[in-house]
Amino acid sequence: MLPGIEVVRYFKRFGAETAAEWVDSVLEIDGLAFEQAQVDFDLERGISPRVGFNLQPSVAGRLGWEHLIGRIVRLGAASPVKPEALMRWPGESTTQPGTGWKFRRDLSHLKLLSSSQGRIEAKAYFGITPIPL
Repeated sequence: MLPGIEVVRYFKRFGAETAAEWVDSVLEIDGLAFEQAQVDFDLERGISPRVGFNLQPSVAGRLGWEHLIGRIVRLGAASPVKPEALMRWPGESTTQPGTGWKFRRDLSHLKLLSSSQGRIEAKAYFGITPIPL
């Protein structure tokens, strides 16, 4: 994890100017400011201009996710239909008799990616946590 502004300096230090410019533009997006960033990038012959940020809401719970996802939709990185389906994922499963488990479904994080054309793309990550009864 790096402080947000250090990510730009990090890429510039390695000569990845295109990646640094994209990171700098993401840091300026209203409502997506962060103090620390997990940054993912492709290694080719150096650092690829394709860069990703993992994001989680600053406010826990459904409202935080709805706010963050709404920002992503307004950026044009996601259609309004997919986030609606994603928000139906969190919850708990019903248990089957004799299994001794139920399952909690959670959203993990969103990833903003720079595309090779300079557009912003979004991906969502989610999971299942087993809970013993």
